[in-house]
Amino acid sequence: MPVSNRLSAPQLIDRSRQGLVGTEAGQIARLLAITDKEMTRLLNQSVATFHRQAKAVRLDAATSERLLLLSQLATYGASVFQD
Repeated sequence: MPVSNRLSAPQLIDRSRQGLVGTEAGQIARLLAITDKEMTRLLNQSVATFHRQAKAVRLDAATSERLLLLSQLATYGASVFQD
């Protein structure tokens, strides 16, 4: 399931604490139209750690929170600029 941007603040907190599914990292990278290397810089991770976590069942809370925030930012930017 793609990251939903219609979640309330408490739902977003719960979702980040539970951890996103590893494949959602790739979905968000595609949404942002960035490479894995660029995504690792945004997440403050090495490429190896990013790939390892992307294969994991659940991402850690910190990575999940960053991805949720990036997803919200991208969606907001698209709505503002209507791209």
